[in-house]
Amino acid sequence: MFLIYDANGSRTQIWACCEDYGHGPVWEFHVHGTTRSGDPRICPSLAMACEIAGADPRPILNTAPFLSLEKGKLPMTQLSDTQALILSAAAQRPDHIALPLPESLRGGAAAKVVGTMIAKGLIEEADADTRKGEPVWRETGDGHGVTLIATNAGLSAIGIEQEDANTAPESATNATTNTRAPDTPAKTEAAPKAHT
Repeated sequence: MFLIYDANGSRTQIWACCEDYGHGPVWEFHVHGTTRSGDPRICPSLAMACEIAGADPRPILNTAPFLSLEKGKLPMTQLSDTQALILSAAAQRPDHIALPLPESLRGGAAAKVVGTMIAKGLIEEADADTRKGEPVWRETGDGHGVTLIATNAGLSAIGIEQEDANTAPESATNATTNTRAPDTPAKTEAAPKAHT
């Protein structure tokens, strides 16, 4: 494991780690200093790690050119069968909800798999909309609950690319408004000059 990014004046760091989960060596990127718990976020790609850390990847690639941003050149972390099953099911549901989990996954085993997937950025917790019948993963204690949804990174890990959700329709971005606040005068007039 070696340090590839260290933000000056911040605790945010990215460490590159070569791991072997039985399918050959792969690169993982551990982002430190971005979670409340202090636990690192584990990312399957340099691009994802840089996005989380708010880092520019160019200096990193200049120092370590073997760490490529391009998909296919950088080995992705292998998914377990259970993780792939959860993400595949979520991809077919509205809002990519990852619940219910497979029936074979219960109790502590379910919590362990979910915790690992959250740490790797494959799924995330979100407020459950119980009015829409969204399943609840856990109660928050204030009468609300959270559900689990697959992230874009999780969907990418099973080969599903998501369109950029931030792109607004052209008419919305090119529209200009000629309206002004209700109490704003149409024209400012100079105050009359005092005669001396």
